[in-house]
Amino acid sequence: MTDQSVETQIALLQADMAALTKAVTKQSSDIEGLVKAWNTANGVVSFMKWLAGIVTAVTILWGVFKLKLLSAP
Repeated sequence: MTDQSVETQIALLQADMAALTKAVTKQSSDIEGLVKAWNTANGVVSFMKWLAGIVTAVTILWGVFKLKLLSAP
Protein backbone atom coordinates (compact mmCIF):
# COMPACT_ATOMS: atom_id res chain seq x y z
CA MET A 1 0.00 0.00 0.00
CA THR A 2 1.96 3.00 1.28
CA ASP A 3 5.39 3.22 2.80
CA GLN A 4 4.09 5.37 5.70
CA SER A 5 2.48 4.00 8.81
CA VAL A 6 -1.05 4.93 9.80
CA GLU A 7 0.25 6.98 12.73
CA THR A 8 2.50 8.98 10.40
CA GLN A 9 -0.38 9.62 8.02
CA ILE A 10 -2.60 10.75 10.90
CA ALA A 11 0.12 13.10 12.15
CA LEU A 12 0.55 14.58 8.66
CA LEU A 13 -3.19 15.05 8.30
CA GLN A 14 -3.37 16.75 11.70
CA ALA A 15 -0.54 19.10 10.69
CA ASP A 16 -2.34 19.89 7.43
CA MET A 17 -5.55 20.51 9.35
CA ALA A 18 -3.79 22.89 11.73
CA ALA A 19 -2.28 24.81 8.80
CA LEU A 20 -5.67 25.05 7.08
CA THR A 21 -7.32 26.24 10.29
CA LYS A 22 -4.69 28.95 10.66
CA ALA A 23 -5.17 30.03 7.04
CA VAL A 24 -8.95 30.20 7.40
CA THR A 25 -8.62 32.23 10.60
CA LYS A 26 -6.34 34.74 8.84
CA GLN A 27 -8.69 35.01 5.87
CA SER A 28 -11.63 35.54 8.19
CA SER A 29 -9.90 38.48 9.86
CA ASP A 30 -8.96 39.90 6.45
CA ILE A 31 -12.57 39.62 5.31
CA GLU A 32 -13.75 41.39 8.47
CA GLY A 33 -11.45 44.29 7.58
CA LEU A 34 -12.86 44.42 4.05
CA VAL A 35 -16.42 44.42 5.37
CA LYS A 36 -15.61 47.33 7.71
CA ALA A 37 -14.06 49.26 4.82
CA TRP A 38 -17.09 48.50 2.62
CA ASN A 39 -19.50 49.72 5.29
CA THR A 40 -17.47 52.89 5.80
CA ALA A 41 -17.48 53.54 2.06
CA ASN A 42 -21.25 53.06 1.97
CA GLY A 43 -21.59 55.63 4.75
CA VAL A 44 -19.44 58.12 2.85
CA VAL A 45 -21.47 57.60 -0.32
CA SER A 46 -24.72 58.13 1.59
CA PHE A 47 -23.37 61.34 3.09
CA MET A 48 -22.23 62.60 -0.32
CA LYS A 49 -25.69 61.91 -1.79
CA TRP A 50 -27.29 63.80 1.08
CA LEU A 51 -24.83 66.68 0.65
CA ALA A 52 -25.44 66.79 -3.11
CA GLY A 53 -29.19 67.07 -2.50
CA ILE A 54 -28.70 69.95 -0.07
CA VAL A 55 -26.35 71.76 -2.45
CA THR A 56 -28.82 71.29 -5.32
CA ALA A 57 -31.68 72.66 -3.23
CA VAL A 58 -29.65 75.68 -2.12
CA THR A 59 -28.56 76.34 -5.71
CA ILE A 60 -32.14 76.22 -6.95
CA LEU A 61 -33.31 78.54 -4.17
CA TRP A 62 -30.46 80.94 -4.91
CA GLY A 63 -31.34 80.92 -8.62
CA VAL A 64 -35.01 81.59 -7.95
CA PHE A 65 -34.14 84.36 -5.50
CA LYS A 66 -31.75 85.97 -7.99
CA LEU A 67 -34.33 85.81 -10.79
CA LYS A 68 -36.94 87.44 -8.56
CA LEU A 69 -34.52 90.24 -7.69
CA LEU A 70 -33.54 90.84 -11.33
CA SER A 71 -37.09 90.75 -12.62
CA ALA A 72 -38.48 93.07 -9.91
CA PRO A 73 -39.64 96.45 -11.27
